[in-house]
Amino acid sequence: MIPPVTWNSGVRMVTSAAQVVTGKPLKEAQYEWETGIAHMRKLKANGAVAYTGAPQAIQSLQSGQVPVVPFYGIFINPLIDKGAPILPSTALAEGKHGEIVGLNMPTNAKNRELAEVYINLSLSKEFQSKIDSILRAPAAHKEISPSNRTLELNGPSNNIGYADWAYLSKNRSKITEKWNEVFG
Repeated sequence: MIPPVTWNSGVRMVTSAAQVVTGKPLKEAQYEWETGIAHMRKLKANGAVAYTGAPQAIQSLQSGQVPVVPFYGIFINPLIDKGAPILPSTALAEGKHGEIVGLNMPTNAKNRELAEVYINLSLSKEFQSKIDSILRAPAAHKEISPSNRTLELNGPSNNIGYADWAYLSKNRSKITEKWNEVFG
C-alpha cells in the first residue's frame, strides 16, 4: 500500500522509489522523482495500491492483508505502543526518513486571533510533550527531550534525514500530475 500523493508521505514514497532505482541516498535521489514515478508504475502493475486514508491502511496492516505500509510514526507508533503486532520502522544505512509538519495560517484568515491561539497551543511545551508521550514522535519544542520509548521507535534525531521540501513543493503539481497518470 502506498500513501496518496496528496499527503507528504505520498511524495516521499516517490522519492523513496527513486532511491531504490538509483541506489542513491535521499539527499540525491529526491531530485530524480520522475524515476521514482516510473518505478511506482511497475509496483502498481504488481498489485500495489494507493490508500486514501490512514484507517484503511492501518486495518490492512493489522489484518495481515499487506506486509508493510509506510507511515509517519505518529500514525503507527501509538498502536505499536499498545501491543499491536507491528514492527517499528527500520533504519536505512543513511538513517530514517523524517518529515517536518508545519502549521500555516493564511495571510487574510477571518479568525486570525483564534488561529494564533491554536498555533501557540500547538507549539506549547505541554502540547509538544504529548507528541512524544502519546504519538511517540520527536517533539519540536526545544525543552522536550525524547523519551526512551520514542528513541527506541525512531532512533536518535541525528539519524533522521529530511527531504528538500522547498524543491519538492515547487514541483508538487508536476509530481501530482505524473502520479495521477499511474494511480489516478
